Amino acid sequence: ATGGLSDINTVGNAVTSVLNAYGKSANDAALLVDGFIQTQNDGKIVVSQYADQIAKVASVAAAAGLSVEEMNASIAAITATGVPAETAMSGLRQALINVIKPTDQARELAKKIGLEFSLAAIQTKGWAGFLKDATDKTDGSAEALSILFGDIDGFNAILKLTGPNMGR
Repeated sequence: ATGGLSDINTVGNAVTSVLNAYGKSANDAALLVDGFIQTQNDGKIVVSQYADQIAKVASVAAAAGLSVEEMNASIAAITATGVPAETAMSGLRQALINVIKPTDQARELAKKIGLEFSLAAIQTKGWAGFLKDATDKTDGSAEALSILFGDIDGFNAILKLTGPNMGR
């Protein structure tokens, strides 16, 4: 069966990937599918692309403390700027990994500017609050953000989620 812009098997695989990553039950499946469709509506992504790529980021997003809604909003915001779905998912995953395991240079910069750059900060402030704090403490400096989120894909994703793109 095909509905929307994907088939039931593809959507089912995406649902199980997110359910498993977030430790949710099958009772949450309908809400997850609604979230997939909202992500499609808010970004430049279709459900089949979401389904094909979500396994790249869901477990890392869950481990970092992002809610499914925060993850989906980030994916929508990144793709809305024209970034392809695969790159958006990889970039979001890498941005989170940069926080989970920061480089020495990122740790030093964060300490110097008074930024709590850690999982605890994400979990305390929420993903949007963490991003706002990072933007505020760096004065939106692309150079400083590139040090914190050193991987090019992660840095690109952060650029799409901060500054003038924040709150989209």
